[in-house]
Amino acid sequence: EMQFFQDRKLMDFYLKGLPSMVSETSVMYYYTMGEEAWHLTSTWPPEGHRLVPFYFSGSHNLSELPPDSEGLDIYRVDFEHTTGTQNRWYTQLGGGDVVYTDRAESNEKLLSYTGQPLETPITISGHPVASLKLSSTDTAGIVIVYLEAVAPDGKVLYLTEGHLNLAHRKLSKDKPWNLDIPYHSFKTEDMLPVVPGELMELEFALLPTSVQLQKGYRIRISIAGQDADTFARYPKTGVPELSIYRNPENPSFVALPVIQR
Repeated sequence: EMQFFQDRKLMDFYLKGLPSMVSETSVMYYYTMGEEAWHLTSTWPPEGHRLVPFYFSGSHNLSELPPDSEGLDIYRVDFEHTTGTQNRWYTQLGGGDVVYTDRAESNEKLLSYTGQPLETPITISGHPVASLKLSSTDTAGIVIVYLEAVAPDGKVLYLTEGHLNLAHRKLSKDKPWNLDIPYHSFKTEDMLPVVPGELMELEFALLPTSVQLQKGYRIRISIAGQDADTFARYPKTGVPELSIYRNPENPSFVALPVIQR
């Protein structure tokens, strides 16, 4: 789990309302999993990153090349899927260790796309951004996108995740921050209807992370519609089927903030 420690000047700015205490020297320390190292940065995401799209492609593969043919995957939401009761959400509610066990069995309840084994190490630091083209058979629902890594021995490691209620997919320009990531107001007046069978475009950020994956690891993106031990069932009845598009006109992908070191 990534931890952020901001300097006193930044804390004074947010907690005491002292703009004069913020300067260009404000810094943040962050930890890169896998590399097992702390880093110092004055910007987030760190300088030197570039967004690299990983496209959903045939045979449940991830590719750095956009799709060149028609493709569609249908996922029937599994409402029994869970990340357990020691995930990042539970520790916010009552403390305790955050423990994500091997996700291989859980992935069987999800729609997953997996890349080829890495030929060289890769460092991902920042907010991954999901860009999905999909339709649903229901009038309500959520999408959860997990960024995972598959180790050479087959163990699946949780890295981070992002969520979006389908009705809140409208993008807003009135961002309360300077981060270059999609923003949704979540206001009632900005909600959009979810029409069964109608193509929807979803763009949203995953929670920030920093991780270095070594040679031989594979990047995996998994799609869910529920985390049973964490969130209330939505919709309350019915079992939606999500159609994920992956064609030249409507590609689906997750862009990862890759750092060159």
